[in-house]
Amino acid sequence: SFCIDAKSCEIDGKILWTSPGFTFASGDKILIKGKNGSGKTTFLKYVKKSIPCSLQVAYFEQNNFDIFKEEKTLLFEFVKESTTLDDIELRNILALLNFRGDDIDKKISVLSKGEKVKLYFVSLLFRKTDVLLLDEITNFLDVVAIEAVEKILKKYPGILIMVSHDMEFIDNVATKVINITNKEVLKFE
Repeated sequence: SFCIDAKSCEIDGKILWTSPGFTFASGDKILIKGKNGSGKTTFLKYVKKSIPCSLQVAYFEQNNFDIFKEEKTLLFEFVKESTTLDDIELRNILALLNFRGDDIDKKISVLSKGEKVKLYFVSLLFRKTDVLLLDEITNFLDVVAIEAVEKILKKYPGILIMVSHDMEFIDNVATKVINITNKEVLKFE
């Protein structure tokens, strides 16, 4: 577990949000919600900076496709580099996310944004982590992929902190909600 201190966040001299301190514990599945522009991603980045170095963190940053530096790399090779799962387990996980048969031999350069999001997610999820931070993971996913991600996240044993606008996804995964409203950060159990 870890704590964050109370903080106010200002951008260009205007208060974006004011937050009390929070404690996060293993098994927490916390959603950060609020209107567009309310500072959800900024708050998630504040949480990330507050996590002690002793904890292993994986961070899914929305619209960050820079992780795919080598677009010629094959899908399976990319994921294999970031996980300790054996090939059969990894193929089963990829199949859950609709990468089946010859799909795993596709080059990253030919993947859609939705497929890249799924690949990015898998590459983070199966690292040895204590904290998983997800910023708008559902943006480019279809319904089947979202349902698969929900199943996987429900079993995640560490601390999960996510930003999402997808209410059904939120209801199916989150156990606690942090709501940013009227420039205040409020926690609901």
